Amino acid sequence: YSFATLARDILQVCGKVSRTASYASEQEKLVYLYEAFESCRKEGLLHQLRVGGCSSEFMGTLYQLMTKLRRSGTTSEQLIAASGAMTKDPRLQRKTSDIGHILLAYERILAEHGRYDSLVNLTEAAELAAHADWFAGTCVFIDEFDSFTGDQYQMLKVILKQSDSTVIALRADDPKAPESGIFLGGNRTYQTLRILAKEAGQQADYEYCSTFLRAGDCADLCAVNAGILRQNSETAAFQRHVHILRASSPEEEADYICAEIARLLTEIGRAS
Repeated sequence: YSFATLARDILQVCGKVSRTASYASEQEKLVYLYEAFESCRKEGLLHQLRVGGCSSEFMGTLYQLMTKLRRSGTTSEQLIAASGAMTKDPRLQRKTSDIGHILLAYERILAEHGRYDSLVNLTEAAELAAHADWFAGTCVFIDEFDSFTGDQYQMLKVILKQSDSTVIALRADDPKAPESGIFLGGNRTYQTLRILAKEAGQQADYEYCSTFLRAGDCADLCAVNAGILRQNSETAAFQRHVHILRASSPEEEADYICAEIARLLTEIGRAS
Protein backbone atom coordinates (compact mmCIF):
# COMPACT_ATOMS: atom_id res chain seq x y z
CA TYR A 1 0.00 0.00 0.00
CA SER A 2 1.12 3.52 -0.75
CA PHE A 3 -0.58 6.85 -0.09
CA ALA A 4 -1.59 6.95 -3.76
CA THR A 5 -3.14 3.45 -3.59
CA LEU A 6 -4.92 4.32 -0.35
CA ALA A 7 -6.35 7.47 -1.93
CA ARG A 8 -7.61 5.54 -4.97
CA ASP A 9 -9.34 2.96 -2.76
CA ILE A 10 -11.08 5.63 -0.69
CA LEU A 11 -12.16 7.53 -3.79
CA GLN A 12 -13.53 4.37 -5.42
CA VAL A 13 -15.56 3.40 -2.37
CA CYS A 14 -16.63 6.83 -1.11
CA GLY A 15 -16.26 9.00 -4.21
CA LYS A 16 -16.73 8.62 -7.93
CA VAL A 17 -15.77 5.15 -9.18
CA SER A 18 -15.48 6.21 -12.82
CA ARG A 19 -13.06 9.09 -12.27
CA THR A 20 -9.96 7.01 -13.18
CA ALA A 21 -10.82 7.29 -16.87
CA SER A 22 -11.22 11.07 -16.52
CA TYR A 23 -7.78 11.98 -15.17
CA ALA A 24 -6.03 14.66 -17.18
CA SER A 25 -2.69 13.68 -18.68
CA GLU A 26 0.45 15.74 -18.09
CA GLN A 27 0.11 17.35 -21.53
CA GLU A 28 -3.55 18.18 -20.93
CA LYS A 29 -2.76 19.76 -17.58
CA LEU A 30 -0.07 21.91 -19.17
CA VAL A 31 -2.55 23.05 -21.85
CA TYR A 32 -5.21 23.81 -19.22
CA LEU A 33 -2.66 25.79 -17.23
CA TYR A 34 -1.82 27.83 -20.32
CA GLU A 35 -5.52 28.49 -20.87
CA ALA A 36 -5.88 29.52 -17.22
CA PHE A 37 -2.96 31.96 -17.51
CA GLU A 38 -4.37 33.50 -20.68
CA SER A 39 -7.83 33.76 -19.14
CA CYS A 40 -6.50 35.60 -16.08
CA ARG A 41 -4.35 37.88 -18.23
CA LYS A 42 -7.26 38.88 -20.46
CA GLU A 43 -9.51 39.50 -17.45
CA GLY A 44 -6.91 41.79 -15.89
CA LEU A 45 -6.39 39.60 -12.82
CA LEU A 46 -2.60 39.44 -13.14
CA HIS A 47 -0.43 42.22 -11.73
CA GLN A 48 3.03 40.67 -11.43
CA LEU A 49 3.28 37.60 -13.67
CA ARG A 50 1.79 39.17 -16.77
CA VAL A 51 5.27 40.47 -17.67
CA GLY A 52 6.59 36.92 -17.93
CA GLY A 53 4.57 36.13 -21.03
CA CYS A 54 3.81 32.58 -22.09
CA SER A 55 7.24 31.28 -23.04
CA SER A 56 7.83 27.54 -22.68
CA GLU A 57 10.35 28.17 -19.90
CA PHE A 58 7.90 30.35 -17.97
CA MET A 59 5.04 27.84 -18.34
CA GLY A 60 7.33 24.99 -17.30
CA THR A 61 8.31 26.84 -14.12
CA LEU A 62 4.67 27.72 -13.44
CA TYR A 63 3.65 24.08 -13.94
CA GLN A 64 6.30 22.89 -11.45
CA LEU A 65 5.05 25.44 -8.93
CA MET A 66 1.44 24.35 -9.41
CA THR A 67 2.47 20.72 -8.92
CA LYS A 68 4.12 21.55 -5.59
CA LEU A 69 1.11 23.58 -4.46
CA ARG A 70 -1.33 20.78 -5.33
CA ARG A 71 0.76 18.19 -3.50
CA SER A 72 1.05 20.43 -0.47
CA GLY A 73 -2.73 20.66 -0.22
CA THR A 74 -2.71 24.43 -0.76
CA THR A 75 -5.88 25.72 -2.43
CA SER A 76 -6.43 28.71 -4.68
CA GLU A 77 -8.71 30.28 -2.07
CA GLN A 78 -5.96 30.02 0.56
CA LEU A 79 -3.45 31.75 -1.71
CA ILE A 80 -5.80 34.59 -2.60
CA ALA A 81 -6.74 35.09 1.06
CA ALA A 82 -3.11 34.96 2.18
CA SER A 83 -2.07 37.56 -0.39
CA GLY A 84 -4.39 40.08 1.22
CA ALA A 85 -2.29 40.04 4.40
CA MET A 86 1.07 40.56 2.65
CA THR A 87 0.93 44.35 2.77
CA LYS A 88 4.59 44.69 3.84
CA ASP A 89 5.81 43.10 0.59
CA PRO A 90 3.72 44.40 -2.34
CA ARG A 91 5.67 42.37 -4.92
CA LEU A 92 5.13 39.11 -3.04
CA GLN A 93 1.50 40.09 -2.49
CA ARG A 94 0.91 40.60 -6.21
CA LYS A 95 2.69 37.39 -7.16
CA THR A 96 0.80 35.30 -4.60
CA SER A 97 -2.49 36.78 -5.76
CA ASP A 98 -1.61 36.05 -9.40
CA ILE A 99 -0.78 32.43 -8.66
CA GLY A 100 -3.97 32.02 -6.66
CA HIS A 101 -6.13 33.34 -9.52
CA ILE A 102 -4.31 31.17 -12.09
CA LEU A 103 -4.85 28.09 -9.92
CA LEU A 104 -8.51 29.02 -9.48
CA ALA A 105 -8.95 29.37 -13.25
CA TYR A 106 -7.08 26.08 -13.79
CA GLU A 107 -9.48 24.27 -11.46
CA ARG A 108 -12.44 25.80 -13.28
CA ILE A 109 -11.11 24.71 -16.69
CA LEU A 110 -10.51 21.18 -15.42
CA ALA A 111 -14.13 21.01 -14.25
CA GLU A 112 -15.42 22.40 -17.56
CA HIS A 113 -13.66 19.58 -19.42
CA GLY A 114 -14.84 16.95 -16.94
CA ARG A 115 -11.27 16.09 -15.97
CA TYR A 116 -9.61 15.39 -12.64
CA ASP A 117 -6.11 16.16 -11.40
CA SER A 118 -4.56 13.13 -9.71
CA LEU A 119 -2.36 15.46 -7.62
CA VAL A 120 -5.33 16.31 -5.38
CA ASN A 121 -6.44 12.68 -4.92
CA LEU A 122 -4.94 12.43 -1.45
CA THR A 123 -6.43 15.73 -0.27
CA GLU A 124 -9.91 14.75 -1.46
CA ALA A 125 -9.52 11.22 -0.10
CA ALA A 126 -8.59 12.59 3.33
CA GLU A 127 -11.81 14.63 3.42
CA LEU A 128 -13.88 11.59 2.40
CA ALA A 129 -12.11 9.35 4.94
CA ALA A 130 -12.81 11.86 7.71
CA HIS A 131 -16.55 11.79 7.02
CA ALA A 132 -16.73 8.02 6.46
CA ASP A 133 -14.68 7.00 9.56
CA TRP A 134 -12.51 5.02 7.16
CA PHE A 135 -9.83 4.15 9.72
CA ALA A 136 -12.13 3.48 12.70
CA GLY A 137 -11.08 0.36 14.58
CA THR A 138 -7.88 -0.11 12.58
CA CYS A 139 -4.19 -0.34 13.44
CA VAL A 140 -2.10 1.51 10.85
CA PHE A 141 1.59 0.81 10.13
CA ILE A 142 3.68 3.17 7.98
CA ASP A 143 7.21 2.01 7.22
CA GLU A 144 10.41 3.99 6.77
CA PHE A 145 9.46 7.53 5.89
CA ASP A 146 11.80 10.46 6.30
CA SER A 147 9.20 13.15 5.81
CA PHE A 148 5.70 13.76 4.47
CA THR A 149 4.13 16.16 1.99
CA GLY A 150 1.31 18.50 2.91
CA ASP A 151 -1.43 16.27 1.48
CA GLN A 152 0.06 13.23 3.23
CA TYR A 153 -0.08 15.11 6.53
CA GLN A 154 -3.78 15.75 5.89
CA MET A 155 -4.35 12.01 5.58
CA LEU A 156 -2.19 11.37 8.66
CA LYS A 157 -4.36 13.71 10.71
CA VAL A 158 -7.39 11.57 9.83
CA ILE A 159 -5.50 8.36 10.58
CA LEU A 160 -4.28 9.59 13.97
CA LYS A 161 -7.75 10.75 14.94
CA GLN A 162 -9.67 7.63 13.87
CA SER A 163 -7.38 4.61 14.21
CA ASP A 164 -6.92 2.61 17.40
CA SER A 165 -3.15 2.88 17.00
CA THR A 166 -0.66 4.16 14.45
CA VAL A 167 2.95 2.98 14.19
CA ILE A 168 5.33 4.96 11.97
CA ALA A 169 8.94 3.94 11.32
CA LEU A 170 11.22 6.91 10.67
CA ARG A 171 14.87 7.26 9.72
CA ALA A 172 15.86 9.51 12.60
CA ASP A 173 18.48 10.06 15.28
CA ASP A 174 17.64 9.48 18.92
CA PRO A 175 15.10 12.22 19.82
CA LYS A 176 16.55 12.37 23.34
CA ALA A 177 20.06 13.13 22.09
CA PRO A 178 21.21 16.73 22.80
CA GLU A 179 22.07 17.25 19.12
CA SER A 180 20.67 15.68 15.99
CA GLY A 181 22.98 14.19 13.38
CA ILE A 182 22.57 13.35 9.71
CA PHE A 183 18.91 12.39 10.09
CA LEU A 184 17.73 15.82 11.18
CA GLY A 185 14.81 15.65 8.74
CA GLY A 186 13.47 12.51 10.38
CA ASN A 187 13.68 14.11 13.81
CA ARG A 188 11.73 17.14 12.62
CA THR A 189 9.09 14.82 11.20
CA TYR A 190 8.91 13.01 14.53
CA GLN A 191 8.31 16.26 16.39
CA THR A 192 5.58 17.24 13.91
CA LEU A 193 3.90 13.85 14.35
CA ARG A 194 3.95 14.29 18.13
CA ILE A 195 2.10 17.60 17.73
CA LEU A 196 -0.46 16.03 15.39
CA ALA A 197 -0.99 13.13 17.79
CA LYS A 198 -1.57 15.54 20.66
CA GLU A 199 -4.09 17.49 18.57
CA ALA A 200 -5.86 14.21 17.80
CA GLY A 201 -6.01 13.35 21.51
CA GLN A 202 -3.56 10.47 21.15
CA GLN A 203 -0.57 9.60 23.31
CA ALA A 204 2.73 9.58 21.40
CA ASP A 205 5.51 7.22 22.40
CA TYR A 206 8.63 6.17 20.56
CA GLU A 207 11.21 3.38 20.56
CA TYR A 208 14.66 4.18 19.23
CA CYS A 209 16.30 1.23 17.47
CA SER A 210 20.06 1.46 17.88
CA THR A 211 20.72 -2.12 16.76
CA PHE A 212 21.19 -2.90 13.07
CA LEU A 213 18.71 -5.75 12.87
CA ARG A 214 18.94 -6.21 9.12
CA ALA A 215 22.66 -6.96 9.24
CA GLY A 216 22.19 -9.91 11.57
CA ASP A 217 25.45 -11.58 12.57
CA CYS A 218 27.42 -10.35 9.53
CA ALA A 219 30.22 -8.15 10.85
CA ASP A 220 30.96 -6.52 7.50
CA LEU A 221 27.31 -5.53 6.94
CA CYS A 222 27.14 -4.17 10.49
CA ALA A 223 30.25 -2.09 9.77
CA VAL A 224 28.64 -0.63 6.63
CA ASN A 225 25.45 0.15 8.55
CA ALA A 226 27.38 1.82 11.37
CA GLY A 227 29.66 3.82 9.08
CA ILE A 228 27.39 4.80 6.24
CA LEU A 229 27.41 8.61 5.86
CA ARG A 230 29.57 8.81 8.99
CA GLN A 231 33.30 8.94 9.64
CA ASN A 232 34.24 5.54 11.01
CA SER A 233 37.80 4.39 11.66
CA GLU A 234 36.83 0.82 12.55
CA THR A 235 37.18 -1.90 9.92
CA ALA A 236 35.45 -5.26 9.89
CA ALA A 237 36.71 -8.63 8.77
CA PHE A 238 35.89 -9.38 5.13
CA GLN A 239 33.04 -11.89 4.98
CA ARG A 240 32.16 -11.62 1.28
CA HIS A 241 28.93 -9.73 1.90
CA VAL A 242 30.21 -6.34 0.71
CA HIS A 243 31.82 -5.77 -2.69
CA ILE A 244 33.06 -2.52 -4.19
CA LEU A 245 33.09 -2.67 -7.97
CA ARG A 246 33.46 -0.27 -10.87
CA ALA A 247 31.94 -0.76 -14.30
CA SER A 248 32.85 1.02 -17.53
CA SER A 249 29.20 1.62 -18.42
CA PRO A 250 25.68 1.34 -16.92
CA GLU A 251 25.03 -1.61 -19.23
CA GLU A 252 28.05 -3.50 -17.91
CA GLU A 253 26.98 -2.77 -14.35
CA ALA A 254 23.46 -4.05 -15.03
CA ASP A 255 24.81 -7.20 -16.72
CA TYR A 256 27.00 -7.98 -13.71
CA ILE A 257 24.18 -7.44 -11.21
CA CYS A 258 21.81 -9.66 -13.21
CA ALA A 259 24.49 -12.37 -13.47
CA GLU A 260 25.06 -12.24 -9.70
CA ILE A 261 21.33 -12.52 -9.01
CA ALA A 262 21.11 -15.52 -11.34
CA ARG A 263 24.10 -17.14 -9.62
CA LEU A 264 22.64 -16.63 -6.15
CA LEU A 265 19.27 -18.02 -7.21
CA THR A 266 21.01 -21.08 -8.67
CA GLU A 267 22.93 -21.63 -5.44
CA ILE A 268 19.79 -21.29 -3.36
CA GLY A 269 18.02 -23.79 -5.62
CA ARG A 270 20.81 -26.31 -5.23
CA ALA A 271 20.88 -25.86 -1.46
CA SER A 272 17.16 -26.52 -1.13
